[in-house]
Amino acid sequence: PKYAMVLGLIPDCDLAEVYVHALLEARGLRVTNNREFFSASIEEAIAAVKRAEVKFESQRAPESQDPEESQFSDELLTDLAIDDQEPWEAILEEAEAFDYGSDEELEDKDKAIEKYKLAARLGSATAHIRLSEIFADDFSDKKAGLDWLKKGADRDLALCWAELSKVFAG
Repeated sequence: PKYAMVLGLIPDCDLAEVYVHALLEARGLRVTNNREFFSASIEEAIAAVKRAEVKFESQRAPESQDPEESQFSDELLTDLAIDDQEPWEAILEEAEAFDYGSDEELEDKDKAIEKYKLAARLGSATAHIRLSEIFADDFSDKKAGLDWLKKGADRDLALCWAELSKVFAG
């Protein structure tokens, strides 16, 4: 079918797979935490893959961006009605509520870390930075804190690069 054209358009398939899994998990579609099973409709699965394509499209070489593919992508985006909100925004809010406590949530670092990790897998620089701070400050694990910044920098998140520069500048 026409949706098969989506496959092969993402240059870093490993990163895209992590992103798609995190996106489906964020929507509450993961069946179990230790397996790659999701209870999603075909439309939801396609929308997640399509969102990954759009997110990572800038990493494709310009010569591989066929105008026909772009037209197809626009059509599929419209068909699947992917919203403009970043997928991690609501998860990041939940993480912050657990991290700092709120009117509805008691402070719970373990739940905060779980939510921050999900937001980070979806591409949130803020989540990478907050995980870095939690591990470095709260758990006195400077290496784990630095690793979270490096993971964000590896994904080309500018805020993570800026934080890394602060660390190395002293």
